[in-house]
Amino acid sequence: MITPARRRILRRCGLVIAIILVLGLSGELILRYVFGFCDAVLMQADPDYEYIAQPNQNRFRFRNRIIYNSFSMRSEEVRPTAHKILLLGDSVVNGGHLTSHEQLASTLLSKRLSLLTGGDVQVLNISAGSWGPDNCAAYLRKHGTFDAEAIVLVVSSHDAQDVMTFSPIVGISTSCPDRQYKLACWELYDRYLKTNVRLFLQRVFSRKKTAGDISYRELHINEARGELNPGFSRIAQIARDKNIPFMIYLHAERSELQAGQYNSQGQQIIRFAEQYQIPICKNLELGLNDKWYLHDDFIHLSHFGQQKMADILFDMLRVEIHQ
Repeated sequence: MITPARRRILRRCGLVIAIILVLGLSGELILRYVFGFCDAVLMQADPDYEYIAQPNQNRFRFRNRIIYNSFSMRSEEVRPTAHKILLLGDSVVNGGHLTSHEQLASTLLSKRLSLLTGGDVQVLNISAGSWGPDNCAAYLRKHGTFDAEAIVLVVSSHDAQDVMTFSPIVGISTSCPDRQYKLACWELYDRYLKTNVRLFLQRVFSRKKTAGDISYRELHINEARGELNPGFSRIAQIARDKNIPFMIYLHAERSELQAGQYNSQGQQIIRFAEQYQIPICKNLELGLNDKWYLHDDFIHLSHFGQQKMADILFDMLRVEIHQ
């Protein structure tokens, strides 16, 4: 027989369980339908350029719209009759999940150049996180130049020696998933909280370093050689062979902004451009300031930064479009 005291305990336990279930379900729904968890951009490995976003994706992530076309470009589907410009680069160009499609420099440029010419201009965004110029060159060799009328390579100083290593990363790093999580709450923990929890526990209980998640840059960059990334010359050669104007946009890292000059690797890129008479835009000389960067980020662009990059590239490209 259940006593009144035991009945009260069971009732309270049932109430606690019900509250936990309601909170858990509410959290799951909010994470999914408000913040876009379980709708991450999925990646795939590639034998030519290491990795890229899977084609034909339309994602809603952190309240941003993220689309990839059938060529894994972060752009709308390629229109055969449009005038095309290729914008190549890494996460600075790609924008990641914190930049919505309409806020990308490539999208803004497409609209402004179309208005300028009175025609249809597509600025095709060919990019992925931590790609270097050799990744971009390999993509062009594999897929062609799409009858482009100009090619712009956006790089930062570290790209001077950021060469492909083909270390496996897709499906290994939480930053490079190849399938969706089943539960949004688990994705929140596994992708965004786990490493911080490990670091906290490490500080509290141990002096030993705890291995964190495998990042793009830990696997991707090999800076030991000191040689210029071969992708620079490969893209330049592709452009010469196709008679396509080629230009470089050198985006300064925050440390270079603070120093007031590009570092030795940035100078290496500048020397290459000057040697081969390739037009190079140095945004450090064009009013770059902290507003261009995401908060507490050393390189990635804010929405304002994407707009400013679009403004600069517009001035560079409208001459080519009118020729």
